[in-house]
Amino acid sequence: MNVQPFNRVANEDDSSAAQSVKAIETEIVLYCKIGDLAGLEQCTRKEDHHQLEVRFETGHTSRVRRVTKDGVDSYTFTFKVKGGEHEGGNLVEAMIENNVEVDKDFYENFKKVASRELVKTRYVFVSESVTMEVMQPDAGPTKVDIPNVEYEIDVYKDASDQIVPMCKIDVEVDNIMNFLAKEFPDIKDIRIRLKVGHLAFKPQEVVPAASEEEDARNFIDAFWQQVARPLNQADPSIPAV
Repeated sequence: MNVQPFNRVANEDDSSAAQSVKAIETEIVLYCKIGDLAGLEQCTRKEDHHQLEVRFETGHTSRVRRVTKDGVDSYTFTFKVKGGEHEGGNLVEAMIENNVEVDKDFYENFKKVASRELVKTRYVFVSESVTMEVMQPDAGPTKVDIPNVEYEIDVYKDASDQIVPMCKIDVEVDNIMNFLAKEFPDIKDIRIRLKVGHLAFKPQEVVPAASEEEDARNFIDAFWQQVARPLNQADPSIPAV
């Protein structure tokens, strides 16, 4: 029997070890139907994602994502936790994201334990100027032109590799919040209303991810049931460790 040597175990003093990168990700998440698939090709850039996920008992999810851009693959391991207090109203979610660059072997081995797979194309739209409503406590809504807003549109395929005619929209709002804080320094409580109707793929029936309305929750649940591909269904006879 040939025994292969173990790879070196990295420690804090090992300068060659992969480094974890932590970032605060504050974003607006929306779901909608796609009105015009052809309009997605008017994006600024796009990339293909294959994502493997494992859910912890705490409800948090870890993932390994293979991103293919211009024919080149990269692999990243990520897990997120809630980021605590944040501004921007109920539309905005704040997460602490931890990322580590990994390789193809890590991805293939993670697939053996992952609970689901997601296959999607990310279309990125950048708008030079977007009109937003900022809710001011005393003056009511104020329309503001925000420069350089970036929209990430995730379009998924189902288990039969057919495009699902719904999508997820992510808009990172850190730059938006910084812009508003500079332009409106006296506002302590910012509430954002973001419009997406100008995007070329003609979004329809837009639903905020944070909505608690029954129809919205049913819409979002139906979306994930279509796009999630189950993997490695657990054998109940195997004891937990």
